[in-house]
Amino acid sequence: MRIGTKLILGFVAVLGLVGGALSVGMRSLTQGILVHQTEKLMEQQVETVAARLGQTPREMIQARSTAALLDTDLFVSDRNLETGLLISKDGRVRTGVGTLMSEDMLQFLSQTMAAGHTQTTVFPLHGTAQARQLERSEAHSLIAAAAPLVRGGQVLGVVMLARPVEEATRALLTVSAQILFWTLLGLILAAWLSFLVARTLTRRIGQVSRAANAMAEGDLSHRVPEESNDEIGHLARAFNHMAGRVEALVVSLKHSETLRRDLMASIAHELRTPTTSIRGFAEALKDGVVPDHRRARTYEIIHGEAERLTRLIEDLFDLAKLEAGQLEMRMQPMDLTHWLQEFVRTQRDQLERSGVGLEIQVPGQTPVPILADQDRLEQVLQNLIDNAARYSPAGAAVAVSLDLVPAAARVSVRDYGPGVPAAEAEHLWEPYYQGQDSGRRKGGAGLGLAIVRSIVTAHGGQVGLDSVPGQGACFWFTLPLSPGPAGETAGSLV
Repeated sequence: MRIGTKLILGFVAVLGLVGGALSVGMRSLTQGILVHQTEKLMEQQVETVAARLGQTPREMIQARSTAALLDTDLFVSDRNLETGLLISKDGRVRTGVGTLMSEDMLQFLSQTMAAGHTQTTVFPLHGTAQARQLERSEAHSLIAAAAPLVRGGQVLGVVMLARPVEEATRALLTVSAQILFWTLLGLILAAWLSFLVARTLTRRIGQVSRAANAMAEGDLSHRVPEESNDEIGHLARAFNHMAGRVEALVVSLKHSETLRRDLMASIAHELRTPTTSIRGFAEALKDGVVPDHRRARTYEIIHGEAERLTRLIEDLFDLAKLEAGQLEMRMQPMDLTHWLQEFVRTQRDQLERSGVGLEIQVPGQTPVPILADQDRLEQVLQNLIDNAARYSPAGAAVAVSLDLVPAAARVSVRDYGPGVPAAEAEHLWEPYYQGQDSGRRKGGAGLGLAIVRSIVTAHGGQVGLDSVPGQGACFWFTLPLSPGPAGETAGSLV
């Protein structure tokens, strides 16, 4: 069964139960009100009749006219309840007491005369002899009002008016019919309103369902209209938020997949170049086609290409461990100023042979104590310097500088190459990403900066890039200052 049908049936069932309960309650309440009003009216009438008959108690014509006028049965009896007259509203007269009155009626009349004032009550008439005498066999109960018949200050007898309850509550049939009519009308309106509500709810739920199916089919741009602030509206917003996250994740995965394919192509190229060189020069040495005076240079080329191949493999291995959080960091205290000067001194000669200079600027000889893994720190700076040299024009210089910032030391590596476009600056630190600058020198697989960021982050530092296209680029990283002197033992961290 569909949810719309369930809602309609639920609304109709609830309203039917409520309408039925109200109908029963209203009928009972209305019947009670009508009986009470009839009792009050008959009480006034019997007092008036008793007052008139007290003046002429034996005037039969007046008694008959009174019964016909009041449209009720009139009973008159003496004070001993031995002689009595029952005058029906149609003018028929019966005599006697025992054959006309039941024991509870006689007791009621005695109590009225003893009390000396008017009283009312309701008698059951379920097939009794009195019901047959009153020709009210179809009646279930009888409303009776009695008043003492007083003359000259003495109670001469009693007068009683009697009327079936069904006559007093005859108007209840009309009320019941109206209640039934309005209940049915309410059910029809409830069914119509519940249909509208159900259609609205199912339409909005259907929108979410269709959007979910569209996403399952690959349409990640599908969204659900956010039409209200109710639960369905919250569901729509939550679904749209989820859809946006999923779409962004899929875009990121596609981007990563593109980068992975590019990386595989780049790695294949990077592996092919040194392996081709090694194989070519090794075959030349084997065949003896290399002159003796060039053998040493050939060995150097083979060794350099082997080192290049080793670095590429080590970069891939380090990146995998960094991404898995399994790279061990052996932290020890060191003086960043002294270490930086020594490292630049060892790199300068090798860089100058490729036509690029290397400069350094540090704040005097002031020690800068840090806690770091020296091998990993060399890897960071080596990658930044190699990256800067790759983009620097021939004859230019790569500048390395050290500055102190609040609670940290900042190391910057600046080149004077073409710079980094803003669109690429956001992605340079991502794994597998390589810049698209056509003037870029060959070499590298796009892993260096991703490794730099991971190592610096593991040290508790940050990385950044300041670049203006056409004016070079400045890659920098920060390291937290050690609280103690550089010579103190700080242990090791993993």
